Amino acid sequence: MSPPRQASRRRQSQPSQPLPGWLWGLGGLLCGVLITAWMFVDSQGGAELTGAQDAAELAPAEGAVRPRFEFYTLLPELEVVVPEVPTRPRAANEPPAPPAAVERPGTYILQAGSFRSTEEADRMRASLALLGVQSNVQAVTVDTDTWHRVRIGPFTDLGELNQMRDRLHRHDIQTLMVRLATDA
Repeated sequence: MSPPRQASRRRQSQPSQPLPGWLWGLGGLLCGVLITAWMFVDSQGGAELTGAQDAAELAPAEGAVRPRFEFYTLLPELEVVVPEVPTRPRAANEPPAPPAAVERPGTYILQAGSFRSTEEADRMRASLALLGVQSNVQAVTVDTDTWHRVRIGPFTDLGELNQMRDRLHRHDIQTLMVRLATDA
């Protein structure tokens, strides 16, 4: 029989403890600061400008053309009266409710539509002519687009204006009423 051997003890590896959450957060924060600093330095291109140089570069050159805002000329001073919206849908056999009468004196134009093509504007003008309504087409350029507005009027007589609005409304022609700003 052989002598009993001493059992060798091997060190069993113990599971390592995970890093605490605050250490992970600190590492992420440090990485973020370093990346931000690197991007900032890279965007500066290595050249630093003084305050006077910054102002000189940002100031427009003499004789430079400044951008013009043309919406003041594109949108003439007109007061637009919003068309009435029915409060409930009407039944098929129910006649349309007449629009509210205009009582404020002034010069008004009714716009029966605005179309991109001349053909569509002429179609609307022809359907108005079949109703005995005289209209005209006004071409307007907005930015690079040309719109063709079908307009009726001008009306200075409020009775005539209200009759025309009722007549068009009965034929399901929606109009936009525009009061010209030349009136006080």
